[in-house]
Amino acid sequence: MGEDLAAGRLVRVLPQWQLDVAAGIYLVRPTARLNTAALVAFKAWLEARFEAGAPWRL
Repeated sequence: MGEDLAAGRLVRVLPQWQLDVAAGIYLVRPTARLNTAALVAFKAWLEARFEAGAPWRL
């Protein structure tokens, strides 16, 4: 996202607001019983993507 902002492909709509870099994300699902292969894969992808820190750091 930071690259897209810098390149002008995205425009800030609330420039005075910043997400705290220590903020997290949450994977919300209706019930733990719905643990499909797709959900497990998506959760693993999210964990890998955020392992190095927040991707929205500028």
